This record gives sequence, structure tokens and C-alpha cells, in this order.
Amino acid sequence: MAFKVALKSKATAGLYLQSLSVYWRHWLSRRFASIPKWLEFVKESQRAEDVKTRRSWGTDLETFLHQYISNRTKRHLTSETRNVIASAVRSFLENQLGDVQSYSITLADRDQLVAEAREREERLPLRLDISHP
Repeated sequence: MAFKVALKSKATAGLYLQSLSVYWRHWLSRRFASIPKWLEFVKESQRAEDVKTRRSWGTDLETFLHQYISNRTKRHLTSETRNVIASAVRSFLENQLGDVQSYSITLADRDQLVAEAREREERLPLRLDISHP
């Protein structure tokens, strides 16, 4: 996966690897002995007739994204970080397994998005655009 992403952007490849590492270390490693074991589980679930089973990779990821609290910031992940992790996991699975059952991950509710927007506004300094002729 990283090689294919690296052809497009080394920065994206690094970010995806870091995102996958967080997901592995803080979630998947508690349930699976190795990444190949997790991939085998996802591959097997894709063969199920039940759509909920085929989408279990996404519901599991969504649960992690909403429950995980960063060791560094002591806060839940932002919607932007959730999006990066979700994209990295989806890309990795598709690269390793081919098509996987799609799942629309809810990255944040309205209240969280509003709170994040307020926080960004409070952090960024105001600046004047004085480029008028």
C-alpha cells in the first residue's frame, strides 16, 4: 500500500503509515495477533451474505475513531484526523484485498464540527487584506 501511495506523494504515504500504525497499536492489536490475521478476518467477512458482516471493517473503524483519545493531546480525534485515518485504512484494505464492502463512516456530528470551527477561529490570528489598488 505504501509503495502505491508513495508514487503519488511521499508525504501522503508517510501520513497513511502513521495513521495505520495508530489504528493498529491502539485498537486492532488488542483483537488480532498480526496485521495478516486482521486482513484474513476482513477477507473472510467480505464473503458473508449479510451486508452488516461485510461492513464490519467499517463499523469497527468508526467505533475506534469515536472512542480513541490521543495520548498526546488527551482529547478525541478531530474530524480531519478521523478522515485521514479512515482514508488510510480504506486505501490499505483495497490495496491488499481489492474491493471491500463500502461503508460511510460518520466522522463527526454537527456539534463537534461547530466546536472545531470555533476552535480554529480562536487559534488563527486575524489579518488584514491590504492588497487593494
